Amino acid sequence: MLILFYNICKYYMLPHIQTAPNPRILLVSGIHGDECEVIDFVKEAVQHYSVELQPLLYIPELSPSAVRQKTRLNSEGKDMNRCFFSDTDVFEVLEAQKVLLPHHFQLAVSFHEDPSQDQFYLYDTGVSHEIPSVQHFLNYLCEIGVSLWSGIDDDNDPFLGYEVVNGRASVPPGRLSRERNKGIFEIWLINTLIAEHVLTLEIPGKAPLKIKRAIVDAFFRLVISNA
Repeated sequence: MLILFYNICKYYMLPHIQTAPNPRILLVSGIHGDECEVIDFVKEAVQHYSVELQPLLYIPELSPSAVRQKTRLNSEGKDMNRCFFSDTDVFEVLEAQKVLLPHHFQLAVSFHEDPSQDQFYLYDTGVSHEIPSVQHFLNYLCEIGVSLWSGIDDDNDPFLGYEVVNGRASVPPGRLSRERNKGIFEIWLINTLIAEHVLTLEIPGKAPLKIKRAIVDAFFRLVISNA
């Protein structure tokens, strides 16, 4: 249960959970309100694996207004994941930055859903070498019947266009400095030195709920618990 955690608090308008003074891991969901099913699965996993987890900071809903509306855009009509700039005027981004700027995380994880997909993929941002536990996780998904997607994530979106191979798109450090103008959360985390390594999970939106839950649970068991 969450009451077992070191601290439960609100920072201005953004509720979050911090389990130690200097958390090593950042967990985030709810940046887009039309990707809301994964939010509950992450909450369940945080509770279930609380004893095994490294010190963490957990933000269940990075964009509370988008989650309430169940829309990609927030109450200001903004896609929060295109507004992470040092001079942003988007309220929810400012609140998130207030929470995050004091910290430095070894690993940050952002949980998304891709509504168009029945296959799984993730973005691996900020490292140029393979993390064994991530590949172990991907291998396990294949073992339980979850297909891994390969392709270009969205070649019609000027902010994307990353190549995904066997469920994994690598975004190395050298590319990040050239992409500061995209306002993407993961890129902002790396470029501000808030996180050393960011994983972005794209849970397949067309998958059954039990598969979505199984993917999140496996990720906590095989990656987060060993981070």
